[in-house]
Amino acid sequence: MYKLTPFFQPLKLNDNIVSAGAIESRTPLGILAEIEVAGLASSDAINIPLEIKAQIPDANPPGFALTLGHKINPSSSNREAMPDAIIQAVRILNLYRMNENLWEDIGEGNSDNAVKRMDLLTRRFEEAGMDQLANHVRSSTRILEAGDQLKAGDRLEIKYGTRMQLTTTLQSTLEQGEDDLE
Repeated sequence: MYKLTPFFQPLKLNDNIVSAGAIESRTPLGILAEIEVAGLASSDAINIPLEIKAQIPDANPPGFALTLGHKINPSSSNREAMPDAIIQAVRILNLYRMNENLWEDIGEGNSDNAVKRMDLLTRRFEEAGMDQLANHVRSSTRILEAGDQLKAGDRLEIKYGTRMQLTTTLQSTLEQGEDDLE
């Protein structure tokens, strides 16, 4: 699960609870959830129950809960087209995952695989118009190919530069596609 707005952030599931952290009431909260569905016939409807709780320290009462449900019918013949904002959010999520996998390889000392992932990530950043990140990853790839270690600053710039770019791109995409999502 990932928070998309107000900024991109991976969220962890602990005891069936996902904490979105501190949020502001005047800023929309966008979350992308992936749900793995196995063992269902294609004609089965999928019910997704959600409960949203908020704790508001200075409010009286200090919190509230909202229970929602969403039903998906995979076999429905009147499917709506997927909004462009959702498609872009998933594409950006894939870039983030590629970046995370790259750092796992580096952390495990698998530099050959890391170089391959960096080449692919560079191309994907270029395709997405994220030229500054593409150039930085390309430069870091050369360092690894030469057998040298990346400096902490290089790692941070790629990792958090990716997050910042993803946040900016997502905000822009979601603002453009707001009407599609309502």
